[in-house]
Amino acid sequence: LADLRDDGMEIDEVYKKSINGEEDEKSTSPRIRRTPERAEQYTWLISANTKYFNLEGCIQKYGVVYWSQYFHYQTGDTIYVYNSSPDSCIRYKFIVEGHDLQFSAEMEQEKEFHADFKDFENTKLHNRFAKLKFVDRTSSDRLSLVHLMDHGLGMAPRGAVHLMGELLDYIEK
Repeated sequence: LADLRDDGMEIDEVYKKSINGEEDEKSTSPRIRRTPERAEQYTWLISANTKYFNLEGCIQKYGVVYWSQYFHYQTGDTIYVYNSSPDSCIRYKFIVEGHDLQFSAEMEQEKEFHADFKDFENTKLHNRFAKLKFVDRTSSDRLSLVHLMDHGLGMAPRGAVHLMGELLDYIEK
């Protein structure tokens, strides 16, 4: 590659790395973030909004959901899903079956469950997903926001919360 020239000048080092499949901060190619390895399994609380995605329908039809991964979920982790308004309650439990996944054709199946197809297209661009396998659902109000806050949750979850201590014990009993 050192012999490649563009208008008599060497190709910028950034592009050499890109051509070689190497990445650095200056690279213009998309970078896939990776979850740091850890030995222990985590339990997470994430939120869902039925105005944007029909999680119940997706679970009933497929038993799995591909979730945009902004946090470091790892295969084997447990994820509880808090349904925001009008429920304001934990309704689902999942196990992470795969993490740091790039968008694939299999994920197209979820398109019908998005309220706005533009949201689905934007989700595809994110290109980092966790495959969540459905484990259980509850209709109990025991896991409502009021009770969760009584056991250590500071506010309605936005993003992901790594669960531990009293709050985790309360949710899992």
